[in-house]
Amino acid sequence: MKLKLLIMSILLFTCATVSDVEAASKLIDFELEIEMKNDDEYELEYEVKKDSIEAKYQIPGKTTVYGQEAIDQMKPFLGQLELSQSVNQVVLMNQILKVLKVDPKNVDEFELKVKFEDGKKLKIDR
Repeated sequence: MKLKLLIMSILLFTCATVSDVEAASKLIDFELEIEMKNDDEYELEYEVKKDSIEAKYQIPGKTTVYGQEAIDQMKPFLGQLELSQSVNQVVLMNQILKVLKVDPKNVDEFELKVKFEDGKKLKIDR
C-alpha cells in the first residue's frame, strides 16, 4: 500500500513538473516596463537561457529582487496571463494591469516585449 502511494505521488509530481516546463518553454523572454504618472516604475523581466532562467521583479513600494526570488514572483504572475502570439494587445495590457492592481488611468507609458521559443515576438508600446 505504501509503495502504491509513493508511486502515485511520484507520478503526480512528475506530471506537474513536466507541465510547468512545457508551459515555460514556449516563452523565452518577457520584458515589461510600466511608468506611472507619479514617476513610479514597474520593471519585470524573465529570460530563459540554455541552462538557466534570469529574472528581475521590481514594483513600487517593494525591494527589487533578482534571481530565484524574482523567478518565484514571476511564475505566478506569468501564469495569470494569456500569453500567445495572437493575443489581443489591449486585452493583454488590461490583464497585466489588473494582475498588478494598477489603475490604467495612472499609467504614463506601457512597454511589453515578449519572445517565444519559435522566434515570434509580441510588442506593445503605449
